[in-house]
Amino acid sequence: LREMPLTYHHLIPKQEAHRYREKMSKGELARGVLVCRPCHSAIHKTFSNALLASSYRTIERLLDESDATTLPLRRWTEFAARQRVSRSATQQRHATSRGGSSLQYGRGA
Repeated sequence: LREMPLTYHHLIPKQEAHRYREKMSKGELARGVLVCRPCHSAIHKTFSNALLASSYRTIERLLDESDATTLPLRRWTEFAARQRVSRSATQQRHATSRGGSSLQYGRGA
């Protein structure tokens, strides 16, 4: 089992929530999923906040195999799943709180 600190990804990004306030409840706007920091970054590198809010509001949509737009993110998650985390979550928190580098990915890390 690999330990990895998780971050909260808002399925409707906070920067876009104002556009959906009349259509959705506060609970729906606050919905999200826990993902590792590298995957969270990959989501935001692959999709704009506007596109995330309008078309990719679920983890299933983000990883939809029938959607060619999700291919870069799917490839990233497949790669990330094969990687070994080099430090425990406690060691990572300690290193980042002291200004050190964050997560070290890769087999040689």
